[in-house]
Amino acid sequence: MEENAYLCTLNTKPLVMQEKILSLILALLPATGTAQSVFPINVDVNQTYTNTQGRKLNGITLSTPSNGAQRLTVDNTRVYNDCTATRTFYAKPGEEVNVSFAYSTEWMNGYVYIDLNCDGQLTPALAAGGVPTPASDLVSYSFYSGNDNADANGFNSKGATLTGGSRNVLNPPAFTLPQGLPEGDYKMRFKVDWNSIDPAGDTNPANGDFMQNGGAIVDATLRITQKPAPRAPRLHFVSNYGFFVGGGSETGLPDEVPATDLVVRLVSPDACYKAPAQINLWTVDADGVKSAMTTIEEQSAGLFRIPAEAMQGGDVWVEATFEEPAQYRNTDLRLAFSDEFTGDDRTQPDKKKWKRADHDNNSAWNRYISTSDKVVFLEDGTLVTRCIPCPEEDWEANKNPIPPYDYRDWMSGAVDTRGLYSFRYGRVDVRSLTNPFTGSFPAIWLLPDDQSAGWPQYGEIDIWEMVNTAPTAHGTIHAARESQYTGNTPCNYDGLYHVYTLEWDTTQMKWSIDGKEAYSTLNKGIYSAAQLSQGYWPFDKKYYLILNQSVGMGGWAAYPVAGHEYETRFDFVRIYQTARQNPSVGIDPVPTAQPATAPAPIHDLQGRLLRSPHSQAKSGGIYIQGGRKLLEANP
Repeated sequence: MEENAYLCTLNTKPLVMQEKILSLILALLPATGTAQSVFPINVDVNQTYTNTQGRKLNGITLSTPSNGAQRLTVDNTRVYNDCTATRTFYAKPGEEVNVSFAYSTEWMNGYVYIDLNCDGQLTPALAAGGVPTPASDLVSYSFYSGNDNADANGFNSKGATLTGGSRNVLNPPAFTLPQGLPEGDYKMRFKVDWNSIDPAGDTNPANGDFMQNGGAIVDATLRITQKPAPRAPRLHFVSNYGFFVGGGSETGLPDEVPATDLVVRLVSPDACYKAPAQINLWTVDADGVKSAMTTIEEQSAGLFRIPAEAMQGGDVWVEATFEEPAQYRNTDLRLAFSDEFTGDDRTQPDKKKWKRADHDNNSAWNRYISTSDKVVFLEDGTLVTRCIPCPEEDWEANKNPIPPYDYRDWMSGAVDTRGLYSFRYGRVDVRSLTNPFTGSFPAIWLLPDDQSAGWPQYGEIDIWEMVNTAPTAHGTIHAARESQYTGNTPCNYDGLYHVYTLEWDTTQMKWSIDGKEAYSTLNKGIYSAAQLSQGYWPFDKKYYLILNQSVGMGGWAAYPVAGHEYETRFDFVRIYQTARQNPSVGIDPVPTAQPATAPAPIHDLQGRLLRSPHSQAKSGGIYIQGGRKLLEANP
């Protein structure tokens, strides 16, 4: 059946709804535009943003227990987007729905409408305390006061009273679809506005009208069905070194295959790696059939335009092969540690590289850490970390492992390399996708092997953090002072993968996103000798890597929202070092067991033949076998 072959107005099942008894109705106003919209709007359908504060809507995520996060990316130059023919969200009758807006800046509210009786109108109907009645087409909203006083207190759709700064909340509360809602397609509207339940957009100058405030309206289709949502085709980028980023003003790359041409750019981790002049592309359909290879030629300066027609037919794979130097210099970066997370779906990450992080009641990020396979697993070539409400069947297994041994409402996923791999200095590249939502708090960060000085004195390096729904990336170090050095930069997360980079050596740290400098560069030289003696730079020792999806505690990051499932995916981790930073980088370890066939002879650096790999080897010594360097591991 075609995507929109049956609409709500064509349902064969009659939709029985209670007569709408309104405690508060805001009459729909006629649209002023000359073109048509799905429902009336108070701006022209082709209106572009005129707000001077950078406010604009980038996308919407709708999440349900049955189908997870379903994303919609919109044209963020336009105030109105009609996506009814291009985007269908899926949900089951009677299940809980969460909606999240990816919106630049703040001080706006979110509203969700569903034309439940298919009459072509969106009628808000609120009971006392602001709760939508069963007959209301306004199903969820984050704030409404009901009067023109800009400083008035108000409610959200759960009936919670909101005052002062608490009115500045964008994402509306979760709502539950009617249990008896007939299957079929329903039109729905998402609106970003301020203190207005008018589905056409506020025009009341007392609040600052819809256009002045940077409002946005998106219409889409909601399919009510017991069937699962079809999996959207995904984009996969593969490279031996370096990575792909967006080639335009948007440097992130979409998770799902776009409907338009895609411009990409190649980023090299070091000048010693030569980027190719062409890249390869192929598709894999739902039956696993791989298409013929397509070659895409470089347009200019590392830019490649991938035509939309080449990306049809299933999942899309794009591959680049960087040329290695014939010989590495001591200052060239070499791959020291990596994981592409290519294991089978629903399996655990490589136990030689990762372990599940330890639980600790004393900090926000790991108070819910669980060993459950539901919150850490491989899927679709990525490492998935989640924070989810604890299912009833997991209550006992998810009991707090340390005092007070109580039951926990949530369980979160985190992995680290502690005890398996640690390093001092180098370049860290991590490609990641997250789904912003109130309470979300994912991170990519480093902690030292030696933590005897206590936090924060022992030093913490945060490569990337994201908080709640803000389109902002954060980088921080903690040392002698709790948040000794912090930086942030705008970052569009809406369905986009980004590559977060830390370059760290004896004198500085530099943060980048998608190959462009972010936050800023921290130079060790800004600290006086006295400050250094007081522990302002505890970063000349080995650190290990942590990847996690956490939730807040009501401070910087809000408390988690009941019923929502938080998720962050990691596509790859690559750590590079130079021979000066790590003399053993690029050197193979001496084999600990003899192969079935006779091995190539091993010589020391003076050319003397060793009788066996370990007969005369010294701990940490370097040897030659078959033209390759070997490192004798320390016992």
